[in-house]
Parts: sequence; structure tokens; C-alpha cells
Amino acid sequence: MIFRSIFFCLLFGLGFNKAWSQERNYLTFNEEDGLPSSTIYSIFQDSKGYIWFATDQGVSRYDGYQFNNYTISDGLSDSEVFNFFEDSSTRIWFYTLNGKVSYYLDGSFYNSQNDSTLLGLDSNSMITSVFEDNSKNIWMTVYNYGLLKYSHDEIIERYFQDDSLGHISGAFLQNNDSVYLIAGSGIFPTVPNLKKITENKKKFLPPGSADLYNSKFIRISEEKVWITNKERVYECSYKEDTLSVIFHKSEKIHVNNICKFDDEVWICTSHGTYEYSIQRKKILKNILMEQNISSVLKDSEGNYWFGTLGNGLLFHSVNRIYTVKEKGVYNQKITTLINGIDSSLWFIKSNKIECLNSNLNVKTLNFNDKMLEKGNGVNRIRFDKKNIWLATNILLIRIAEFSQSSLFISTKDIFFDDSDRLWIASAKGLYILPKEEFNNLKNRIGIVDQMEIYRVLKQRTNKIFKESRNNIYIATESEVYIKGNDERGLKLLPQLNGVKVNRFAEFGNRIFLSTQGLGVVSILKDEIKDSINSSKGLSSNVCTAIAIDNDSTIWVTTNKGLNRISGYPDNVKIETFGTFDGLSTNVINDVLIRNDTVWLATDKGLNFFNKNDFLSKKSPPKMLIESMNVDGRPIKINKSENLFSYDQNDISISYVGLSPSSGGNILYRYKLSDNSPWKFTRNRSINFSALSPGDYTFTIAAKGKTGDWSSSNSLRFKILKPYWQTYIFILFVGLFAVIIIGFIVKRILNNQKLKGLQEQRVITSELRSLKAQISPHFIFNALNSIQGELLKKQPEIALSYLGKLGKLMREVLDQSDRLFVDISQEVSILTNYLEMEKFKTGHKFDYIINVSPDIDIHKLKVPSMIIQPFVENSIWHGFSEPGKSYELSVNFDYEQEDLIITIKDNGIGVEKAKQMTKKSHNSKGLNMVLERLDALNYKRERKMRFRIEEITGKGSSNGTIVEIIVPQ
Repeated sequence: MIFRSIFFCLLFGLGFNKAWSQERNYLTFNEEDGLPSSTIYSIFQDSKGYIWFATDQGVSRYDGYQFNNYTISDGLSDSEVFNFFEDSSTRIWFYTLNGKVSYYLDGSFYNSQNDSTLLGLDSNSMITSVFEDNSKNIWMTVYNYGLLKYSHDEIIERYFQDDSLGHISGAFLQNNDSVYLIAGSGIFPTVPNLKKITENKKKFLPPGSADLYNSKFIRISEEKVWITNKERVYECSYKEDTLSVIFHKSEKIHVNNICKFDDEVWICTSHGTYEYSIQRKKILKNILMEQNISSVLKDSEGNYWFGTLGNGLLFHSVNRIYTVKEKGVYNQKITTLINGIDSSLWFIKSNKIECLNSNLNVKTLNFNDKMLEKGNGVNRIRFDKKNIWLATNILLIRIAEFSQSSLFISTKDIFFDDSDRLWIASAKGLYILPKEEFNNLKNRIGIVDQMEIYRVLKQRTNKIFKESRNNIYIATESEVYIKGNDERGLKLLPQLNGVKVNRFAEFGNRIFLSTQGLGVVSILKDEIKDSINSSKGLSSNVCTAIAIDNDSTIWVTTNKGLNRISGYPDNVKIETFGTFDGLSTNVINDVLIRNDTVWLATDKGLNFFNKNDFLSKKSPPKMLIESMNVDGRPIKINKSENLFSYDQNDISISYVGLSPSSGGNILYRYKLSDNSPWKFTRNRSINFSALSPGDYTFTIAAKGKTGDWSSSNSLRFKILKPYWQTYIFILFVGLFAVIIIGFIVKRILNNQKLKGLQEQRVITSELRSLKAQISPHFIFNALNSIQGELLKKQPEIALSYLGKLGKLMREVLDQSDRLFVDISQEVSILTNYLEMEKFKTGHKFDYIINVSPDIDIHKLKVPSMIIQPFVENSIWHGFSEPGKSYELSVNFDYEQEDLIITIKDNGIGVEKAKQMTKKSHNSKGLNMVLERLDALNYKRERKMRFRIEEITGKGSSNGTIVEIIVPQ
């Protein structure tokens, strides 16, 4: 009988059928969920995206996270509010019972106590309607006190207060000049500015019609309006002066309200709500018949909100998600879904196994096993050609057509490989044994010890999965092993860090793991490549199951709803779905895809939907910055820029991504400057403490269930520098410090002035004296040479030489007051001098001057005419032997911040020159150089110096080398 009942279940495939026992889910909200009352009069969505609820205990505003309630203590003029109106300035006006006027704007409530311009609007009768004309004047009707006009320049006028029309239920504007009043005795066209009713108080109601006291109305077109009256809805054509009944069911069904959305009109009654199509002119459906419906809202995402009188609020998603309503399944915890043979669907419910046929009728498989009856939970079902295998907490059960047998082993999962071997994942480890061995071991207690020879893994094992390349993945409590095609044992996948794996799935050449804390992990070539987690938009990192459909969409179930991942791996987009989308709960245990149908095992029964109907396009959240706190105190946000002092640097910003059906499952990204990287959070506020002075631009965006980022919203603010860091203060302090320091320095300098001046005079006098000695000495030698040429009767040569001397003297005179000259000037003087000497000696020597390319000849400086005495010594004393060809070189190099001048000749050498100078005259040039350097080195840290060496070789002198070092 067991197998026959199973076989009967297998005969039926699954598909959509109108006869299914199914229903769509409604979310219910009441005081326990944060509403101020279970009596909801009306529902309204403002231009920003917030949803408002009018109740008998104040108003409530919903932001996708929670209900924020407001009463008289918050500035509302009355706790009983019937409706709302938002004007072009985004002020939200409230229809109050007591007739006191109030509105909400930018986070604050205003009434006649804090806005004196409203004083003339207050009355003692219920406000029944509010509207705005093209001139931005606000109009109100009061039940017992006529029509009021609150002009844009805050002037108040009141009309038809004489009770001539009776109670006024509302009014609407026609062509921006006529106001139509809906009174108890009819609809009256009026001209308020003339304070009269047109056409002799004509009323648009045919004789015998019911009165319109306490009626509700909506505009259907420019010429037609629908009006309620107790149990009826009338259509009034004030152009044709006709009144016809649109809706009337019975005297017991009272009409509470009528709400219009495009072509839809919802008639709210004491026995549910009726959807009416204006275009088709008929009622399409009646739902929630057990509820007393007061109002309906179709929000910006296409979802429906139903207000009730006494039973709170009902939410109905636009998505078509269904729940199996069959007894024994409805609202029960389902843990596992299994594809059966012949397209049957099996599911596990605690210690029961059930099968679902095409009419969603449930067949429960009852076993004669006492272990199962005692609550032995079922973990897995597998099918082979002739048997059904059940993995339970105590037994491994095999069910054949006419028999049942079992092993006493705690089994978590089972699997059959290509060699027809049975893989058993158990609490004691992993076992691999030939399937026929099951017959030898069945029905034995203590069988675990006898199976030791088949155990290949001693850790508790939970899941087994085979991929298309025949690799087998084994999941333990904290690790994953891979068994390849070879028989070389198991390979450990070490990167999971002890996280439990719940399910496997294959997509392309990757294996996906749903984990108990890391989200979804992908494996490529036996290595973890990446992960998809909550930081990327996944609803939770606790992933219970995963499935991949035939269009490469990845479905992931979590403890916080369902996720749809598309575009993997290049353009990943994550959409999230939960109870606001029609799921019976956010706790989902398993997912299975059959053709276009997605099945979900949840803690509250079976959900299913057609994935093509389910994926309706929705816009991303609307990003709003709600408030800003500075040092713990709220401030009014300036849209352009907000300025704060240096000590107001503890900034908190609150924001919201408005998506009414998100259930608060929204990811935010933000940054504090344009060049900063994005940071991610799910919090609705950010605190920046101890910010430095500077300009900041806070930018934030939101991503909801669609997986798309919203447009960014920005808030600019600036923290000013403290006064002691401002340029003016720094300049003032600097000037003051300069004055003080100048005064101190002046006193110190005054004490040392005479001594310093005297030292400077002595040094300058010595330098000029030495330089004056160099110049006559050189000129004397030059004139001797000119005289020699004249005696030789060569006046042309003498004149040429005299011209060169004149040029040289001009350069010397130009430098007479300068202690240092740049290298270019020194080279120029030196060149002129050498040309004169070369000419004078009959070209008995050649010279060359080299300057390193690393030297800036116009920047680096040397003492003026410091080289000339050494060159003169080489020519006059070193080149004294006749008949020999002499060479002279002057090199300028730069090494380690030192200018090195090298003078090299191939003359007779230092020693021989000394012997000859004793016999002739005593040169004063070198002595003058020493004296100059001593003077110039006064108070210098790095001293100028020179050295002279004789070049020797083969026992004789080969010349002289002079090195002058000038630190820069």
C-alpha cells in the first residue's frame, strides 16, 4: 500500500491550473506593528514617497522601515484626522474632526499656535475637503461653516456661512473659477468671489434621489463626479444634469469611500472592496469581503494598501505570489523540496513526506516504522530506478514496490555514483559502499561498527553533490571536500574558514555554494574565486539554498527573503524579495524550479509563482536626506551650503531610501568628498566626529530590491577654521611677532653694531687692498710687455696688445666692487688674459678652458680673479725653458656641492721654479691669494682652500697641478 500511494502521486505532473487551492498573501499591520490605531480612515502617498495613514489616534507616516506616529503633542491640531491634501508647496493639510487647521512641512507641524496666519481658518466643525487653485490659493470646506479661501498672500475669506446650503461634504474646482459645492441637498455651482450660487441655486440632483449628507466623492472627468451615499455610488453629470447609480449591492453593504487610480476605481465598503473599470464599465473583482474597508492606495511601486475600520492595515504586493492553501501544508514549516520521478513534487515537513499533485492536493506518505512515528526527522529523499530512499535522523530507509528495509544509521544525505555505489552522509562520517551490500547490513542494530571498512571520512557529513564533470563535493559541518574522477582520495577546499555549506548548484564551469555566513561562494577549478554577500546587496549572508534556472538566473534563499541574481559574473545584479512582495514569510528553507515556476519551502508553507510574472520592473528607491544634527542638536538644512564653526565638527546625517515595499532591506553607499571611494552601510544615519575644517559634500545613494542604484542626493557643508588659523589672524600675529622680534633683534644688534661694522670694514678693507695689489701687479707686467714690443719697433702688435689690455682693464674695473663673480665672467677675464700672454710670448704655449656641463656658469660663483695668479705663475715661472712647447689647462667641475677648479701645466715644476725665482724676482701673487682666502673664509662653516702639487715621472718633473675648492 505504501508504494501504491507513492506511485499514485508520481502519476501527476505539475503545472498551473485554475482549480488549484491557492491564494495570494496579505500583510497585516496593527498597533503591535507600530500603527497608532487599527482604525484607518484614509491612506495617502506624498510627493516624496512617504505613505501617510489617517486614524482616530493621530496620523502615521511610513518610510519603508517603520511607522512614525504624530499627535497633538507633535503639533497636529487634532488627534482624529480623516484625510490629507498636499499642495504645490509640499505642505500636507489635514482634514480634522475639530475643524482646527494644521499642516506639515519639512519635518515640522504648523497650526494657529505657531503660524498666526491660520487663526482665521480655525472653526468648530469638521474639515471635509481641501484643494488648491491655479493661483496657489488654498480652499477648504467645513461641514457646518461654508467655504474658506486662504490666499497665497495669507488673506482669509469665508463664503456661504449662512447655512443656506445645509451641511457641506466637500467641494471641487471647475475651470479655475467656479467652485462646485457638494451639500446635503445637492451639488451647487458657485462663484465665490461674487458670493452667490449661479442659476438660482440650481442643484444637480433629480427629484426623489437620496440626500448627500456625509458623502465622499471623486472626479471621474471634467464633467462627471462620483458621489457616495450610504449604500450607493452615484455618477453625476453636471453638464447633462443627470444622476445614475453606479454601485448598489444591498442595504447591508455600506459604502465608506471611493478611490481612483487611472482607470481603476475602488469602492470601499463594509464588506470588502470592489474594483471597477471605468473603461469597461463594470466591476472586475471583489476582495477582502470579511473586512470593513475604509480606503485603498495604489503606491508608486504598484502595490495596494487597504485601510480598515477596526482591523488595521492590509498590504497586497503587485507580484503574483501564491500560497498552497491545502490543509496540512498551509502555514506549516516545509524544510526541503525534491524533484520526483515523472515531474512530481515532493516535500519534507518535519517527520512527514508529502507529494503534491497537479490540483495541489496533498498526499501524505504514512510509514509503519515506529522510529518515524516517534519524530525521527526526514532529511533527504532520493530516487533510483526501483526504489525510494529516505535519509532520516535515525534510519536510512529503502522503499521498494512491495517491501521496506532500513539501516540503523543517522543519515543526512545519500547519493548513487556511476558505479552504482551508495554514498551515505551521516553523523558518523562519509561511507561509500556497494549498493548490494545494503541487503547484507539492513535491519541490524549496531551496524555502524560493521560499516567501518566503508568509511572514508570521519567528520559529520551533511551534503553530497555531483557536478557535470563527475567531481563529487562533500560538505561537512565546517569543510568541503572534492572527490575527482581518479581514486586518489578527497581533496580539502581550505578557504571556507569553518563555515557550514547548506546547498550546491552548478552554473557553467563554476560551482556555487550557499553558506551559513559567507553568502554565496563560487568555485572555479577547485578554488574559491569570489563571493556574493550582503555588502553587494544580498538580503542575508545566511543562505539556506540555491538553484539556477535555464536562463542562467541564480535564485538564493535566506533567512531574510529570496534573492534573484542575474548577469553573473560580469554585470551582477541582485534583486531581493520578501513578505512585501507576497511571500508568506522571509524565512525560506529551499527553492526548486520547474519550467517557469519557482517553488519555495518556507516556515509558513509552500509559495510558488511564475518567474515571468514575478519579475515586474520597479524603480530604485527615492533617496532623501531627512535631517542633520550638529553636536547632537538638530539644525535646519540649507539646500545650498551649511556653515559651521570649527568646534561644531560632530556631524550626524539621517537619510532614507524610500521604497514602501522594501521592508527596510536597502543598501546605501556614501562618501564625504567627490574624490573619496564609496563606503557601504545598511544603517540610516552616519556620524562624522571631529571633522577637520574644510569643505565637504556628503553624497549618498540607495539600492533596494531591484538591484539598481538610485540617483545620488548630496548635502554640502563647510566647517570654518578657528580664528587663530585664519589668514587675517595669522597675518596679524605674524606682524606682531615681527615687531617684537624686530625690537629684540634691534637691541641685540645695537649692542653688536659697532663691533660688527668694524669687523666688516676691516674685512672689506683687506679684500679691496689685496685686490688693489693684484690689479697694479698685473697691469705692471702687461705694460712691460707693451714696452717690449715698442722697443722691438712693432707698434701694430703693441697697439693690438694695448687694445686687449684695455678690454681686460674694463672687465677688471667692472668687478672692482664685487668680491664674487659668476663663472662666466671669470672665464671671460681669464680668456682675455691668456690671449694677451700667449701673444706676448710668441705663442710658445697653448691653453684650454673646460667647464663641466653639470655647471650653471651663470649661477655658481667664485672669488673674482682667484685663478689669474696661478695661471700667471705657470706662464712666467713654469714656461721658462726656451725651445719647448707648453700646454695649460683650466677645468671647472662640480662634486658634492663643491666647485673644483683645476689648473694644470707641463712646465718645469714647482721646485725648479722656486730655485729660479730666488735668482730673479719674488712673485707676490700666491701670497695675495692666501690672504684673500683667509679674509673670505671669515665666519664660513665650509672654507675655501687650494693645494699645489708637482707632477713627476721617470725621476723628473712633468709640470704643476693646482686645485682650488670653492664650497657652494
